[in-house]
Amino acid sequence: MSQSVQVPTEGQRLSALHDAFDRGALRQAARMLNALEPAEIAHLLESMPPAERAAAWELVDGASGGEVLLYVTEEVREDLLRDMDSAEILEATRELTPTTSPIWWRTCPRASPARY
Repeated sequence: MSQSVQVPTEGQRLSALHDAFDRGALRQAARMLNALEPAEIAHLLESMPPAERAAAWELVDGASGGEVLLYVTEEVREDLLRDMDSAEILEATRELTPTTSPIWWRTCPRASPARY
């Protein structure tokens, strides 16, 4: 007889992430976040209160940060970018080009290649 694998629901993942933050288990929270697809990370970030969102954003792997920024709402994106300096924005978005991510370049003037 085969066993079915239960995939945690978004609510369960968010609850586990909140729990990890509450316990100060930042390494665990980082592992949990970075195991997700960028769209899933974006959705979780959007569902968090701003202070917790900022803390979670700090844990997101730089390699997927740009993609996560593509998936969050404009309001959340602006909130996340507000706390980043130019070097951090450049690091998070280095894989995003006007060809591969035209929406990013049209909607985020702070990331314009001409600025750097």
